[in-house]
Amino acid sequence: MFGNRALLAAEERFADRNQYYLLEKAGVPYPVQFSSPNDIDRLVIVKVPEKQGSSSEAFSLSNHLKITLRKQKMLIDREMISAESLQNAVIEEFVVGPVINLNFFYSPLTESLELLGTDMRRQANIDGIIRLPAWQQLELADTLQPKFEEAGHVACTI
Repeated sequence: MFGNRALLAAEERFADRNQYYLLEKAGVPYPVQFSSPNDIDRLVIVKVPEKQGSSSEAFSLSNHLKITLRKQKMLIDREMISAESLQNAVIEEFVVGPVINLNFFYSPLTESLELLGTDMRRQANIDGIIRLPAWQQLELADTLQPKFEEAGHVACTI
C-alpha cells in the first residue's frame, strides 16, 4: 500500500483536520461557509450527520432561513437526523457548475505531480431526480429527499 489511510478521514467534514483544513492550508479556495442559518443570503447546501453515524450525511438545498428550517424539521420528522446533530451542521455556498473530480498522484520519489484522470460522481438518487422534468420535480418537492451519497464514478474528459 502506498499512501496514508489517515487522509480518508480528511473527507469527514466533522473531523478536526478535515478537507476544509487542508484546503485552507494549501491556499485553495472553497465555497463560503455560514455559521448560522440566519446568515444565508444565497443558495446553500446544508450537510448534517445522519442518525446512523457520522459517515452518512443528510443534505438539503436552500436559499432562505424559512426554507432551511422547514427542511430540517422534515428530516427530523422522518428520523433521518436528530435535533442534536444540527449542532454539527455545515452550511456552505452551493456553487453551480460542472461536477468533475480531478485525480492526482504526487510522487515523493520524483517530487512530481501527475494528473491520473478525471471522472464524475453518480449520486444515489439525485441523478434520477435531476432527469425529471421541472414540473415533476416541483410536484414532488415535499416528498423527494435528494441523497448525495456516492453510488459510483463515470470517466469523463474535460
